[in-house]
Amino acid sequence: LDPLQMAIPDEKYIVDKISSIPEYKELFEKAFPEKMGRIKFEQITMSISSFQRTFRTSDRFDDFQRGRYKSLTLDEIKGLEIFLSVGCAKCHKGPLLGGNSFQKIGIKKNYQNTEDKGRFNITGKQEDMYVFKVPSLRNIALTAPYFHDGSQTTLDLAVKNMGELQLGKNLTEQEVESIISFLNSLTDKAREN
Repeated sequence: LDPLQMAIPDEKYIVDKISSIPEYKELFEKAFPEKMGRIKFEQITMSISSFQRTFRTSDRFDDFQRGRYKSLTLDEIKGLEIFLSVGCAKCHKGPLLGGNSFQKIGIKKNYQNTEDKGRFNITGKQEDMYVFKVPSLRNIALTAPYFHDGSQTTLDLAVKNMGELQLGKNLTEQEVESIISFLNSLTDKAREN
């Protein structure tokens, strides 16, 4: 509930937000079958804690950074090059490739969902309108749906729309596929298919 980290004012806000997403309701019913019915704050915190424990990863990109260059395929390397050259790393940086800063969604093109005002809901500052925490890209291929509102159901939609919204770039289908290839290299080796 830390307003500086998540822009969530109180327990009711997050319970209502999670409960409004049909896919999450279904997932919570599966995760907590003995406690069917309304989603509870305690279930959300347990779920977040369980999810955060998955952040410790050992992936092929880590191996690549340690000098094992054959850990990535040529297309994954090409995807990394595109990721860097188009500007994705301006926000998705650091050890987790994100998770350490806040950014407005819709820098170059307005985001269609204006219902959630992001950090503005906490700070009341105009400059925080539609500002959200930049997510980590570690294990990103496993964490659909994407965006703060869960509106992007697939990674290709998320990458394509992120290019337009944040970078003002219409990525080609091949560029999107290559970036996704790179993003797949961020999947923990123990979780790879």
